[in-house]
Amino acid sequence: MLRKAFDGRLRPDARWRASFLSLRSERESTRVGEGSAARQGFGNALEVDQQQRARAREIHQLNADELVWRARWHMRRLTREDAQTAERLLDTAIAAQPNSAEALLEKGYADAWRLWNSGAGTEAIEQLRQRMVDARDLDPCDARGWLLLGILDMWLSRHDSAISLMREALGINPSLSFGYGHLGSCHSLSSRPAEALPLVRMALRLNPLDVHNFHQFGELALANLMLGDFAAAVAEADAALARRTGYAYGHALKTAALWMGGDRDAARDAAAFLRRARPGYDPSALEWLLLGDERSAIGQWRFSDGQGLANGAQAILVLYGHEAGLTHADLVSGHLSLLGHFGCSHVHTVPCGMAKDPNGEPSLHYEPFGFRDGVSQPVIAGSRRAAIRTAPGDHVAAGEILIGYRNDQGYMPITIEVGSERDPACELPTVSASDTDRFPRFGGGKGASEARDFGRNGSFMAVRQLDQDVPRFWEQAERASERLRSDFPGLKEVAGPDLTADWVAARIIGRWSNGSPLVGNPDASAAGFDPSSDNLFEYGVDDPRGLACPLGAHIRRTNPRGSQEPGDVDELRITNRHRMLRRGRSYAYTPPGDGATRREGLLFMALCADLERQFEFVQRTWINSTVFHGLVDEHDPLLGPGLGGGKGGPGYFTIPTVAGPVRVAGLRSCVTVQGGGYFFVPSRSALAHLVTRSRL
Repeated sequence: MLRKAFDGRLRPDARWRASFLSLRSERESTRVGEGSAARQGFGNALEVDQQQRARAREIHQLNADELVWRARWHMRRLTREDAQTAERLLDTAIAAQPNSAEALLEKGYADAWRLWNSGAGTEAIEQLRQRMVDARDLDPCDARGWLLLGILDMWLSRHDSAISLMREALGINPSLSFGYGHLGSCHSLSSRPAEALPLVRMALRLNPLDVHNFHQFGELALANLMLGDFAAAVAEADAALARRTGYAYGHALKTAALWMGGDRDAARDAAAFLRRARPGYDPSALEWLLLGDERSAIGQWRFSDGQGLANGAQAILVLYGHEAGLTHADLVSGHLSLLGHFGCSHVHTVPCGMAKDPNGEPSLHYEPFGFRDGVSQPVIAGSRRAAIRTAPGDHVAAGEILIGYRNDQGYMPITIEVGSERDPACELPTVSASDTDRFPRFGGGKGASEARDFGRNGSFMAVRQLDQDVPRFWEQAERASERLRSDFPGLKEVAGPDLTADWVAARIIGRWSNGSPLVGNPDASAAGFDPSSDNLFEYGVDDPRGLACPLGAHIRRTNPRGSQEPGDVDELRITNRHRMLRRGRSYAYTPPGDGATRREGLLFMALCADLERQFEFVQRTWINSTVFHGLVDEHDPLLGPGLGGGKGGPGYFTIPTVAGPVRVAGLRSCVTVQGGGYFFVPSRSALAHLVTRSRL
């Protein structure tokens, strides 16, 4: 029968397909990858045959099952027009058979494809997920329903739930090749790339001719990139692009791998090829994957660094204080006039101010929720501040923050070069592979023809405008404290005398409102907190179980301080490789066109020499991780994308105690990203160079 099937002489009816896909002989090897590969090939032959038969007839002649086969043919073509045709065919099939699990599942996959390509938000994904729960329940023996639910949970950053659902699907149908691929994707997204590689390779082994295999090779490229095997990442990205030339994700991964592997020229060529293959493509379209932003929301931000967007900004001007004889408002107005005079357009203004401290007094040191901000900051080794009383663990090399100096690994950060012909006034230092002295050599003399270092003494700045819902934050903290007192009557005996809203909020943040750490002060804030002396602790040594500061608290995620290996100097050094110099400013204002809605929040600004290794790593691997420090399907309780912000489902937060962990459920995000981007902060010599260039 198998030979006849491949010869095309066997024409089974469509209703046999589900059983054929999971067909196993009693004498067949049960090891996945051998017998399963044969079954996968048999299933593919049957599927192609049925699709061709459905295509040979007019649509009005097709029954519901045949409409599904015809829709599958269109979906395999991977074009927007075919996807729309497939959706119409599936809608017709569902109208004819409303309880057809087959039609409902295929429609679910078609809708998922559309949501992914349109960058839909969590609300649309949640709605589709609920529909797919109903479809899955119509035929719980169909592995595809479980897999699609897992894919949707992966998109919602519920990685542990996604992995469980995908494994259920593979338990039902071990031959489901794309199930292994998505399971591998989920492991990479939950920071486990080594576990992803064999899973994705299994998908390719089971179905080497699948039209979607460009995605599998892209996932192999991502996993290798995360593991630091840049050559392998480039090879896998090339394999993906050989199958789909316009695959933007593959181009982006190849460019990143080449750049991180040190082949700068090839990386630039790869980026240029992407622009040719996908004219008008905006690389920022992939940033939401890294940072957890809703892709659909970026276009609604008040500003971004995205090219071609209505809110796109090419520069950000930060104004502090005022000049003699001018108020701050005068200074802002004057700069806006100058921007207009030189042909620039104004995108957005954030009028920053001071939030109130616990005593109700305005203070630069507090953010709108009422907590002291910027307590733990890296200190540049060798600077004047490093000589004052600061924690040795906070000292970092200058190259961690500034371009043009060696970082903590002894390497020079990537700089920004310009040709010597563009610096006739010799205002920029030269770039020389052999001249990396502390004091740079400027153009002129023997360095007249050398390239100029535009980046030296500059830094990169990540900016995020974060609206904060202060009433909701404290209402949630109050409700959570009430539930803890009612659900766990004896909790205060092991967790603290007063389970108040302040107690819950302190666990979410990781500090008391005056800035004093929970480590050393688990029951109440320390009076007269001094950051220079009261902030010297390590989580791994002083609070390894999280009994004082919960393992998933916000500040513990953003700076783990040796949580994994207590007392390990190397881990502290590695953690410091991800430190940033933060310069946030609070704001409160009513945006134009926003009615009477008053906005308050924090304009987050962080300076670093490597945006990917520092800002993006912290955001992606620590804040957004659902498995941070061994937690299960849990996000950052303050900023985590899985909290939903009123759109997705609520999240939860685990508080360890000596009697066992307790869970605070029903948390929703009180922080919403309203703008953001990456910018370069030039040095004084770079600014002088720009002024000179403008006069030429």
